[in-house]
Amino acid sequence: MRCESALGYALSTLGVETTRCERQQVDNSFRILHSRLGSPPPRRFDKEGCVRSRAKAPFDQALGKLEGAGGCPPAALVDARALGNTLVADESTSGSLDALNEVIYCDAASGTRIDSAGSASSGGGGYVPSTRHDLRCSRKSSA
Repeated sequence: MRCESALGYALSTLGVETTRCERQQVDNSFRILHSRLGSPPPRRFDKEGCVRSRAKAPFDQALGKLEGAGGCPPAALVDARALGNTLVADESTSGSLDALNEVIYCDAASGTRIDSAGSASSGGGGYVPSTRHDLRCSRKSSA
């Protein structure tokens, strides 16, 4: 049972941290699109770097420890890696968190795609919310 618990924890942590990076990207895109008069625009957010350092690297490290300890069947580790790679893939991959953004951030009223508004890199399907209310509503949906 230790293996299953450790894999479940690693995958859930990957999902939580990736979602945090996604939300930071959307918040940054919103601030760029709706910047306050006289305020400098926020710096571009590197979502891919965030996902790599805060989500994927710790996930890979956790799987490496489990593999080194020999406490998990190899098939379980292969499956966990595949699921992890799917979660952090771009919006063209079904089941990725980027693909889910198309559903969560679906209001096209702003006319601005998330990835073109405030990210230093591509990724993050969906639209920048057009109002602060829509941003809060979308954030609740992604929690």
